[in-house]
Amino acid sequence: MRPLLISAAAENFNKDIDEPAFSTSAPPLGLLYVATYAIQHGQDVQVVDQATFGWSNEKLLDHVKKFKPDVVGFTILSESISNAKILADKMKTEDPNLKIVFGNYLPTFYARKMLEQYPWLDACVRGDGEEIFTALLEAWERGRPLEEIPGISYREAGKIKENPDRQLTKDLDTLPIPDRKLLPDIYKNKMCGLELSKRKFTIMVSSRGCPYACSFCACTAFTKGSFRARSVDSVFKEICELGSMGYKDIILVDDNFTLKKNRVIDLCQRIRKEKLDIFFTTDGRVNHSDLNLYRHMATAGFTALMLGFESGVQRLLDYYNKKITLDMSRDAVKLARKGGIDVIIGAFLIGAPDETYQEVLQTIHFIKTLDIDFPQLILTRALPGTSIFKNLAKRQILDEDLYWEKGVDIIDLPGTILKRKALKQIVNERFPGIFLRPSYLTRAFYRNLRSRYRREIVNSHLTPSDIKKVGRVFKNALDLF
Repeated sequence: MRPLLISAAAENFNKDIDEPAFSTSAPPLGLLYVATYAIQHGQDVQVVDQATFGWSNEKLLDHVKKFKPDVVGFTILSESISNAKILADKMKTEDPNLKIVFGNYLPTFYARKMLEQYPWLDACVRGDGEEIFTALLEAWERGRPLEEIPGISYREAGKIKENPDRQLTKDLDTLPIPDRKLLPDIYKNKMCGLELSKRKFTIMVSSRGCPYACSFCACTAFTKGSFRARSVDSVFKEICELGSMGYKDIILVDDNFTLKKNRVIDLCQRIRKEKLDIFFTTDGRVNHSDLNLYRHMATAGFTALMLGFESGVQRLLDYYNKKITLDMSRDAVKLARKGGIDVIIGAFLIGAPDETYQEVLQTIHFIKTLDIDFPQLILTRALPGTSIFKNLAKRQILDEDLYWEKGVDIIDLPGTILKRKALKQIVNERFPGIFLRPSYLTRAFYRNLRSRYRREIVNSHLTPSDIKKVGRVFKNALDLF
């Protein structure tokens, strides 16, 4: 068959809006996995990343007419579903014989609801998509019954059918390394609208899933609480392959990269032995912090680490089911600094259902006590598939029928203490002070002198226009993410 896989842009992607501060123009890795697997099984697949290509809906629809696919598959997340629906509807109207397939998180949770509400949708792929999507293509191609394919929900003879779940792929080494050549080399690692470096950039994943169950994260529901890791041999092979292709800046986007300490150390030792000139970024949990681990990571080129602190209030950490304490967060930063990590970025959530303004101030004060480089302030959002969403719906605080597609910022629900306008004012008044402290500025200056990674970033952006972009951080902190 001739499938086209699309990562649809957000509905307002082509409007004159500011770019989010932490935006990576990253390839749609899930689609690359699905496409590469299908190609290995004889399918003629093309991948389109609408936002990064800068394509309007009209241009994308014109491309579909020229490519003439038999099947169009969309990767569906809350931020892209509105535009994906518009595109899919128009495609089906143009060609009623075209098969439309949705996959990823949202279709995994709401496949039946989607098929009930979207008459142009033919099937949903639930869970890991590589084997399921290829099996679906082969069944359509050969006229086989779809009931034999686990992991799909579909429309047949006017009825909606749902097959049992397919077991998640246990051995990730059986999956091919995603073929980056399926997309043009146009991706950039960005922050505040700036390219962090001029190095060739991509993302990769070394494991899937996380055994923790943070209430704001849908990963647990999607992966059924499992953690599956590729072998160190497989991960190292991909890194070397990327290095040979000229990639020098890689983000590992695992759900929980540092869960298995010895595995990470083994990988780092191999990277260091190979003397690869690659900057790596990844994230980790504060309760996995370990001095020996961080030293190995730093010497292997892991220059930036993103840690999920989430809050400066223990009560809220417990609400988020983080299973960490404030002292763990403090210790994690100290260990990462001592271990040689160049840049530490911290994620913080603001806007839990009963969070108070005083607790918001506590979190901002807590940020000031941590020796991190940049705090990422995010409004707590009830996203489909998360336990926060389910609990709020069960308590009838959230209308599931209204928010199942996109979720909702909790502060926009009735009964919350925090109000958007007042919260933004407080944050915008207090956030700049985090960066203007003499201690912060002094530490940043000396770290820039010692770190090649930080110098590359600074030296690339000492222009008036770039400095102006960085100034956005001080003006509307909550609007950046």
